[in-house]
Amino acid sequence: MKLVVDEWLWADAGGENGPERQKDSLRFLEAVFQRCDKIVIPKGTPFVHKFHELCKRAGSNHPARPIVRYFVEKFLRNSEKGELLKLPTNGPEQANPKDHVKPDDHYLVLTLEQSQADRLVTTDGPLIATLRGLPVVHRDEFLPNYISGN
Repeated sequence: MKLVVDEWLWADAGGENGPERQKDSLRFLEAVFQRCDKIVIPKGTPFVHKFHELCKRAGSNHPARPIVRYFVEKFLRNSEKGELLKLPTNGPEQANPKDHVKPDDHYLVLTLEQSQADRLVTTDGPLIATLRGLPVVHRDEFLPNYISGN
């Protein structure tokens, strides 16, 4: 399964949503790595920018450091698990206008379409509603089953 994930991963990994979600972010990455799945990494997007911000904050004693290192080693340096994707543009003209997608989320629609991913995992309720009919799921619905192997 090819997955598109938005910035919730880095908010969780950085501890912004509490220690349990921080642990879940590592469990999620470990589950992706252990399966025959991969994460699409869209270059130059908010997903990557938020990851870089987390990297800067995750010094030697920061709880996110192991998560950052794991992502770099297992996904960024491994094309079998991390698919780097260069989007043609991040402009509104590239997103499907009928979907009424917020400009900040255009990159997610583009990433889903360009990578032909199986699923977009997000915490954005309005985005999920807008993309009804596409393979979009809320993080809280997806993660428990995915992590547990179901």
